[in-house]
Amino acid sequence: MTSEIVGAVAGLWRFPVKSMTAFPDMQVLLDDLRFQEDRIIYHWTLTGTNTGTGGAVRISGFEIWQMGPDGLIADSRGHFDSADYHRQLGLETHQA
Repeated sequence: MTSEIVGAVAGLWRFPVKSMTAFPDMQVLLDDLRFQEDRIIYHWTLTGTNTGTGGAVRISGFEIWQMGPDGLIADSRGHFDSADYHRQLGLETHQA
């Protein structure tokens, strides 16, 4: 394996590890899954209690997965309301 691949794989693990540390009781529920030509739209709801603030969160969002010719996810883009997430945790939101 090249160092670039090793770095990319290590980077993939950072987000889930941080998320599971911050929300050890985290659950991600599948709300809806839609197939449209070469993409899949995945709607989800996340619930959990933050270890830093003690605040409970319940947020919903979606991911759009662009599928490659090999049947694997070639691109992933997602969205959730980060202002609502911060409000639920009792954190200040910064508006530009």
